[in-house]
Formats: sequence, C-alpha cells, structure tokens
Amino acid sequence: MSQACCTVPPAVVGDYKPKGDYIDIDGMQVYTTGPSGATSAIFIIYDIFGFSSQALQGADILARADESHQYQVFMPDFFLGKPLPLSVFPPDTDEKKKQMGDFFAGPANPPDNAQKVPELVKKLGQKYTGIQKWGSLGMCWGGKVGEFVLQNGAEQSLIVSAA
Repeated sequence: MSQACCTVPPAVVGDYKPKGDYIDIDGMQVYTTGPSGATSAIFIIYDIFGFSSQALQGADILARADESHQYQVFMPDFFLGKPLPLSVFPPDTDEKKKQMGDFFAGPANPPDNAQKVPELVKKLGQKYTGIQKWGSLGMCWGGKVGEFVLQNGAEQSLIVSAA
C-alpha cells in the first residue's frame, strides 16, 4: 500500500477552511497556498465546479504533502466566480444539457481558457521571483484545457493532466 494512502487526509465533506489566500492577477482571482520560500510551483486548472471545497483542499494538500519538497500552489478562477452550478450535474434533462452546453461554449470554452494560461504563469513568475520550477495539473475539465495549452506550444513540463 502507498504511504500516501496512510498519511494524506481524505477530502473534507462540507465546509473546508482554506489555508491559502486570494490574490488578483489582471482582474482574475487566484487562490495561492504553500510556503512563500518554496522554489517550485504547481499551477492548478480546476474542474467545472471552480473553487470547490475539494479543489481548495487539494491545493492545500499538494502545497505541504511532502515535507522535504514543498510547493507554492496557484489556482486561477477562470470562471470569474461563476462555475457550473452543482445542480446542473448530471445533465439528465434537456434543460441541464442546454445549460452545460452553453457553459462549455461560453466561460468554460477550453481553447479560450488555454490561451490565458501562459500569460498567467508569466505574471505569477514575475510576482513570485523565487520560483525556479513550474508544474501544472488539470482536474477533469482542467486536463482538457492543459491539452490545448500543449497544442498551443507551451513547454510540456508545464502541464500534467489528471482525470
């Protein structure tokens, strides 16, 4: 059995108290967590539900899970405070299917959001000058955005997709 299975706490059900802060990068809210002295960073592209308790807790866990190598973690709010409502999922009615389709055609359009990633990483790097290495992961929808980032020519070391 993996050591992580025995030591990493499970996701909180209900209200989670985030350990990080929110910063503004060009009008976009970015959740940031982890030790300010960390020299490696993780750029997280969340799923369609935005800043959910699980996404915030996941960012906090990643920032501090490895005591010998901690990370600064950054998670931008691509949906500007308006993620897909949980009530729309699963899309099991025509109305929900339309809402989900409209969301993916609008604020959750993967190619449009992928174009934002390189500039966000650049600006975060300018603000947090101690970061020497970047990595990224995408959660479901964020993984798709990550694929488009790679297609647009970003360094492969930046994006790792996760379902």
